[in-house]
Amino acid sequence: MRFIHALLLLAMVVVTGSCSKVDFRSPTGDGTGGKTCEGNSNCPPGGGNETYYWYTGDYGMCSKPCGGGSQIAPTECRRTSDGVTVSDSYCNGTRPTGVRSCQMQACTSSTYSWNIGDYGTCSKTCGGGTKARTVLCQNNSSGTTVADSFCSSPKPATSATCNTDVCGGTATYAWDVKPGACSVQCGGGTATDTVTCKKSDGSTVADSFCPAPKPSTTRTCGEETCPPTPYTYAWEPQPWSVCSKDCGPGIRTRSVACKRNDGAYVDAAYCAATAKPSTQETCKEKDCPAGGTPVNQTATVTPAQNLLDVILVVDDSASMKEDQNKLASRLIQFVNDLDALNIDYQICLTTTDVNYYKGSPVRWTSGQFVLNKNTANKDTVFKNTVDALGAEYSSDEQPIKSTYLMIKDFGPNSGASNAGCFRDKSTLTVIAISDEDERSVGGNASLSQAQYKPLTNENMPDTLINYVHSVFDSSGFVKPFIWNSIIVKPGDAACEAQQDSQSSPSFPGVLLAQVANKTNGQIASICDSDYGNNMKLIKDRVVNSMPGIQLQCVPLDNPIVTFNPSFTTTVTRTGDQLKFNPALPENTQVTIKYTCPN
Repeated sequence: MRFIHALLLLAMVVVTGSCSKVDFRSPTGDGTGGKTCEGNSNCPPGGGNETYYWYTGDYGMCSKPCGGGSQIAPTECRRTSDGVTVSDSYCNGTRPTGVRSCQMQACTSSTYSWNIGDYGTCSKTCGGGTKARTVLCQNNSSGTTVADSFCSSPKPATSATCNTDVCGGTATYAWDVKPGACSVQCGGGTATDTVTCKKSDGSTVADSFCPAPKPSTTRTCGEETCPPTPYTYAWEPQPWSVCSKDCGPGIRTRSVACKRNDGAYVDAAYCAATAKPSTQETCKEKDCPAGGTPVNQTATVTPAQNLLDVILVVDDSASMKEDQNKLASRLIQFVNDLDALNIDYQICLTTTDVNYYKGSPVRWTSGQFVLNKNTANKDTVFKNTVDALGAEYSSDEQPIKSTYLMIKDFGPNSGASNAGCFRDKSTLTVIAISDEDERSVGGNASLSQAQYKPLTNENMPDTLINYVHSVFDSSGFVKPFIWNSIIVKPGDAACEAQQDSQSSPSFPGVLLAQVANKTNGQIASICDSDYGNNMKLIKDRVVNSMPGIQLQCVPLDNPIVTFNPSFTTTVTRTGDQLKFNPALPENTQVTIKYTCPN
């Protein structure tokens, strides 16, 4: 028995040894490398006449939701006859990278966007099933996934119906086209689409199953006209006038306009003040006899030199509750100063709440839209109306858009809706009072996701400035427009903290400061306990922007000025300009005698 047992063990060892001899196919040769393929999955099932191909699987999620990312797909070498994965050495050429660009479209949001994956396999092959895809809210720059609430647009669908063919029916085949990203956003580009042949059960099959011809994988796209390139602005001087004197030193002048690169003339605030060419210079046609040249100049005060339209835009949101109680008493000084200046002023009032008021002027308690020096008990009317505005109504402050809508829907071109707030050839000034920016955070979501709302074109400073001039400018007349902001000044952390402690969060008025700077207006702090000095600065800024009387030269002596009819005022000369405080009544005839240098 021991002998027989030993023979059996020896036989098992011999059999096991012969079965373990398995050689793998050489990367070159006839498919077997001249060796046995017994037990080797890399070898073809029917011999050495086999072919192999590189297979690229489905691509995963893009690394970024927009602005250009990448996605990865598995790659492997497969046998053609049965699709079995084999060693890479069986396939010819370089292994595909399995990496491609994706989500090349520009980001429409500054911070977060939806990253939308491809749909997966249908839950049923027929009779109606569902397919799912991944939709994530991600940071545009890093691709980090965040909560859905960070994305402002509605979340795209994560599932869809599929394979609605009746079960048992004849299979059909059709081309499935998955659009690729366009190479450009506008101006004409190309896109590469993925085109596959799909069976009615949703599976991918060889192209030969689908009807010819196969749709092209390339197409034109992005054919929309591109928006204008960013504007540039430059000064354009006109020719000099003739010299003001026949002999001796005189003055010649020229107009200098601010011109946009598309040829349009715009407000001077758009061009750099430091680079503006001179509008006046001395000149001399010939020498004069010894002594100066006397000048006897007359001028008549026109309405444009004396008309002032004031638009008061008040924030009526919850964050202004504490300030509303003091607002009327703080602003009344401005009205009193205008009275003292003898300026033909009028004031219209609205709020930052465009959802309710829509830019409409608010009636004063006198029953009129306009308050002026002839309004009876105007101090009381002013105080009672501003007090009655209240707070805690609006949660979406839009002083720039509110002014835009007042001009558009209640201004000179509004027909029966014209409230009389805007007069022809007047100086227009806006005083905006708010402890938040346009749409609370000025379109800056990093300040507060809860308060963030996207800006529209009507919220932008340039839109308002251009609109004012498009409505009111005429031949030979450019509307003087001054925007003044009483706000939390950008960078004033102490004021912002003071306002935050009252009731609701406040935010620095970045856009409101921009429109003031662009129109040479005043920027004041809403945290000041007394607006008296701020209102005086606003008043001075506005009055100095109103037209005065231009002299023919810088006089050698003090001009002698008389008025018809007689009027008491203080005359101030700055260079060759005369200003009057209080302002001269309309149609006053002014006679000025002075001596110009030879």
